[in-house]
Amino acid sequence: DEQCFEAIKAGIDALPPGAKMLLVAGEFYGHKLSTTNLEMIARFFEKYPSYAERAFLSVKVSTTGNTSLQSREPQRSVETINEKLRGTKRLDLFECARVDPNVPIEASIAALAELKNEGKLDHIGMSECSAASLRRGNAVHPISIVEIEISPWSYEEETKNVIATANELGIAVAGYSPLGRGFLTGQIKRPEDLPEGDYRHHLPRFQEDAMRHNNAIVDALSKIARKKNITPAQLSIAWVGALGPHVIPLPGSSHVKRTLENCAGGDVELTQEELDETNRVINSADIQGGRYPTSATLQISHIETHCVGVLVSRHTAETNNSSRTRHWKEDPVPDEQCFEAIKAGIDALPPGAKMLLVAGEFYGHNLSTANLEMIARFFEKYPDYAEKAFLSVKGGLVPNSYQPDCSPANLRRSVETINEKLRGTKRLDLFESARVDPNVPIEVSIAALAELKNEGKLDHIGMSECSAASLRRGNAVHPISIVEIEISPWSYEEETKNVIATANELGIAVAASTCPISPLGREGDFRRILPRFQVDVSCSFSSRHGFDTEVIQAMRHNFAVVDALSEIAKKKNVTPAQLSIAWVGALGPHVIPLPGSSHVKRTLENCAGGDVELTQEELDEINRVINSADIQGGRYPTAATLWG
Repeated sequence: DEQCFEAIKAGIDALPPGAKMLLVAGEFYGHKLSTTNLEMIARFFEKYPSYAERAFLSVKVSTTGNTSLQSREPQRSVETINEKLRGTKRLDLFECARVDPNVPIEASIAALAELKNEGKLDHIGMSECSAASLRRGNAVHPISIVEIEISPWSYEEETKNVIATANELGIAVAGYSPLGRGFLTGQIKRPEDLPEGDYRHHLPRFQEDAMRHNNAIVDALSKIARKKNITPAQLSIAWVGALGPHVIPLPGSSHVKRTLENCAGGDVELTQEELDETNRVINSADIQGGRYPTSATLQISHIETHCVGVLVSRHTAETNNSSRTRHWKEDPVPDEQCFEAIKAGIDALPPGAKMLLVAGEFYGHNLSTANLEMIARFFEKYPDYAEKAFLSVKGGLVPNSYQPDCSPANLRRSVETINEKLRGTKRLDLFESARVDPNVPIEVSIAALAELKNEGKLDHIGMSECSAASLRRGNAVHPISIVEIEISPWSYEEETKNVIATANELGIAVAASTCPISPLGREGDFRRILPRFQVDVSCSFSSRHGFDTEVIQAMRHNFAVVDALSEIAKKKNVTPAQLSIAWVGALGPHVIPLPGSSHVKRTLENCAGGDVELTQEELDEINRVINSADIQGGRYPTAATLWG
């Protein structure tokens, strides 16, 4: 406490008479997203009451789980904050950490305006929103402050739009992380420079290769700072402050020395020549790694639920030659390995975001529920993670087979089985039928799921491996939240494009089961029965497995596209898998790459791939490879039903 108290006092004492310090706290800024941060703030003002009127307190609230802006949640959240402050300080400003995609911004701001009228808060703010959302919110009630990330390595087009819109509307901009989470100070050169357990270890820009590359902008800014006789941190703060009189740099510190250094940075005045030189460095910088993993909520897209590497199954597969089917072998990946992969993805999320976690009723030994049982054990062991994951489960097959049965009776059986296996450890956030059933009209299937949703047995309805026409028909019965289809540089058919376009038109997210370029797994890997993974072997193998002769050499032939994409990846200094994931993500803000992994390292690599930004030139080069590729072999054996 005393270290924090002295840092707060130092900042306030450095202010000129009549000024207030913008002090930003969070309802979830504490151990396991608790209110310990607010409780510390209350102890400060309890000990130093004379400082209460010299600080302007802004408190963030998360927009997921128990704090979504629905029903009475705004009131609950505001009352919790005021309860923890214990009357030691007014709640000067309340802001949501993210825009909630499930609640119109107009409804959220109207709810907060009502609480303001009741005297429970004084001002309304917004955070990590687009310029369009800021304008919509301000039309309902004046917004006092909008908080977004601004720094020399986080200055995107939408950042500029928000700053301009705020200036037009008379709204202050609080620019958080002006020091790039400490990286732009020049004090952090390698991952080893971060404390063990520091959340930055999970961020793409703080991975070893990215840090090594991004040191270039730090070196360039440090040279400018040295000529000015200031620190690199002070240069970054001064540059943010120079973006407009309504822009407030918001560095964070719990140390007196650093707080005073930051305050001094806010008083540095840069000449036009110095600003021009700094802007040249920023505009020419090639920053590697996103601000957050692909699982994170992005300021521009407002998609609150993104995915990281998603655990698909704990079992490998073996082929039954006579029946040309696959069965799961009883050698599951150990629980702890799976658990650590899931935790790594979730831990990398920013406050308020959820990880899209995809499971299946039949993802287990001999099509059993082993995958669901593992998921239940995870949330039983780590219950705090339940509200940080969005669980989608596939079902709707004939028990112990891959044949779809989307009759109302079987869908009910499937949903009830899933909830039974989850044992109350996690809500069934979304249910999707694994395939469209050609024997049951899609309208009947979706109506049956809508009834189960109304009974409280699931929260959202999804579809999988469906055509654009079926997606449109299903959405006409009940809103579809997510459609899952396979998308990759070698699985980008005309119907894939149609589904993506239709989903965008209807406001549906697309979960793209990607196929990052990677080697075949251990013996028993199910890919060994897929046509595209066949190698140059005898025709007797082909006849036994039911594949046509022309697909026998498919894998050898298809290496041409792998080699071409690998060359592009090498030039970009990313892996081929990351290039594939980045390309999928670039297909639209509503498209969520969905790679699978049960390993921490691969999960984090996948996350970093989702944050790779491809230039138009790079996209054009990749598309030329894809469009000219002559892919041999189908995605599945000919017996499989696709595009229902």
